[in-house]
Amino acid sequence: MAVDYKQLSKGLGWFSLALGAAELLAPRKITQALDAGGNERLVRAFGAREIAAGLAILGAPAHAERVGSRVAGDALDLGALALAARNSPRNPWVWGAIGFVVGATVADVLVTRGLKQTPDAGNSDLTGFLPRAGSGRATSAEPAHTAKGIAPVVG
Repeated sequence: MAVDYKQLSKGLGWFSLALGAAELLAPRKITQALDAGGNERLVRAFGAREIAAGLAILGAPAHAERVGSRVAGDALDLGALALAARNSPRNPWVWGAIGFVVGATVADVLVTRGLKQTPDAGNSDLTGFLPRAGSGRATSAEPAHTAKGIAPVVG
């Protein structure tokens, strides 16, 4: 059974939109749960980042680098949560959030790798997917008869 990485990517896009909306709409509740009061602006900024990532992914769900960009966001989240854990080492919400982000990071990495290994996924790195002279496929700059290295018949 083949894994549909494009569908998983769409799921991550919707997940990003939902998480970003929660961070934009309820930053005070989030900071209170994490014993990080006063960081509501940071939570809102993280929410905006999540929404941007979600929209980018849903705009091109087969684009591995768009899903991969979530990993950088996960690193920022983990850094902020590490500070929260240092300030409140016994807070179960902090440790739950860390576990949640680690799980999301694993999903992001696996889907990114899967998309990169899918030849028809529409990745931005088209090296190897674009036809070259003599490749057997005509390009706009190459007449069809030369695609297979056949010389034109003259006369």
